[in-house]
Amino acid sequence: MHSLANDFRAFFVVCDRNPWILFGSLSILLCSVVDWYMRIRMWSIGDKWIFIKGGLFNYKEYLKASATHGWPRLPYYFFWPLFLAGIVLLGVGVSNL
Repeated sequence: MHSLANDFRAFFVVCDRNPWILFGSLSILLCSVVDWYMRIRMWSIGDKWIFIKGGLFNYKEYLKASATHGWPRLPYYFFWPLFLAGIVLLGVGVSNL
């Protein structure tokens, strides 16, 4: 019987052999958390279609709104480096399997 617990166990066995996969996965996870944070902030000021936009979300709109509303700008500056680091780390991890 296939279960989610078996999938997680297999993932952690692979990550035990090659931690780059774990670091890449965590970086992509943090990137998605930062994305949700920025979208929720934009939703709170009235952009009700923010979750439907998908990849069309303009992150510079968050930067402009952060200046107006006093929000931290750090999520905007962390988004792309986290994403690119995750892709690179996953690539390194998969190539070393």
